[in-house]
Amino acid sequence: MRHTHTTTLEPVRPSPDLCIEIHAWLERDADANPADRVNRDADIGRRLPGDQPAHSPVDTVIAWWRTLSPDAIGFETAHPFRSTIQLAIPLLFFTGLLLGLSVTSVALTYTGDHPVNILVLLAAILVLPNLFLAFTCLTAAIPRMRRDYVTLLQTLLRRWLPATSEAARLDLAGHRLRYGRLSYWFALFAIQFLSIGFFCAALATLLVTITFSDVAFGWSSTLQLNPAHIHVITEALSLPWLWLEDARPTLELVTGSQFFKAEAIDDPELLGAWWPFVAMSVLVWGLLPRLLFLAWVRRQLHTHTSVCLLDHPEVTALLDRLAQHSATPSASAAPAMDLPLAPTASPTNGTAISWNQAADLPLQASLGDTDTARAELLASLPPGPSHITVVTKGWEPPLLAFNDFLESLRGHLGEDTRIIIKPMPLPDSKLSEDERYAWRAVVGKLRDAKIYIGSET
Repeated sequence: MRHTHTTTLEPVRPSPDLCIEIHAWLERDADANPADRVNRDADIGRRLPGDQPAHSPVDTVIAWWRTLSPDAIGFETAHPFRSTIQLAIPLLFFTGLLLGLSVTSVALTYTGDHPVNILVLLAAILVLPNLFLAFTCLTAAIPRMRRDYVTLLQTLLRRWLPATSEAARLDLAGHRLRYGRLSYWFALFAIQFLSIGFFCAALATLLVTITFSDVAFGWSSTLQLNPAHIHVITEALSLPWLWLEDARPTLELVTGSQFFKAEAIDDPELLGAWWPFVAMSVLVWGLLPRLLFLAWVRRQLHTHTSVCLLDHPEVTALLDRLAQHSATPSASAAPAMDLPLAPTASPTNGTAISWNQAADLPLQASLGDTDTARAELLASLPPGPSHITVVTKGWEPPLLAFNDFLESLRGHLGEDTRIIIKPMPLPDSKLSEDERYAWRAVVGKLRDAKIYIGSET
């Protein structure tokens, strides 16, 4: 399928389920023919506009995803964790509605013997939920507490996050680490819908109850509280709606609504005047803080989702392929390299290192390098390169010494430099699926999104 028109890049906010779907698709796509992948992304890259500061890597990945033909995205990428994400919000909201309806109905139970105790009602629908909100804010603000919750979520992901490919199975710990951080913010985001459902149901139940039945409100406590103390509390709670006189209990109302179970109320008609105060308290001190906290968590979730989307070796490889073949190629893109086996000619462009005499290159590293030789090799690299290519013999299984070399290379280059591993086949042959799998497994265990396997073509 040939593409002839240009795709525009628009700022987007990827959702967690889309992030997981793209990762799953790219992991399976890594098993496809390398030449087909390069040609497909070259075709798409030519449709994307050139580099502009406003175009983030996230926008580019989403534009690429939207450009793929429906046939290309045809196979199933969903798994239990993604399904959980899609069902969590409506399920939690519905659960919150049921809880709010149940708790408020019980708290508003009025048999005519004694008024509904305002103190019990507010404790049930405001104090306890807001204590939980305060604890949630602490976990979000204190890194150590947040890390503990991330660790717990990573443990839960062992059941909900099966690997989507053979190579991903070897990188299952990396998956848990990658999605564990994202899951914390999604859990924080989703749990707000439980609270929002709770307060919506509480407010609706209150309004329906006072509309269709006669409810008397009062207050009573074994503690030595006098009406002046309660009036000070209600005045403080009423500060956000000072202009609503009916929703501000007067000292007369507070005094007249105090009751003791052994005594009768002098003025029962007075007790119904509490409901505007209760309704505004639920709205302002219950629902509104949750909506504000939801907006903040939503922003954090979008930020961490974008980070998670790019924190994957296959996404890094995709961005390099798109930049290399876009209408205006990026200066930082990894260039195409014709890397022959030794002892033929050297590559024509790019900084490359030959591992264990895989190619005839000026920069050579091997198993037997001493610490001094390794240090001299790293010192000879150009400062701040956008990428480094490491050429290896694809038919030789990767050893631990190669992992050690990559770790020292990463430590020298810093976190931003992309390291492209190019396993080369024997002359006049191609890498087998088992050989590609072995090298991809090495990258998976490194858990470094800036290291990926380049095509041998």
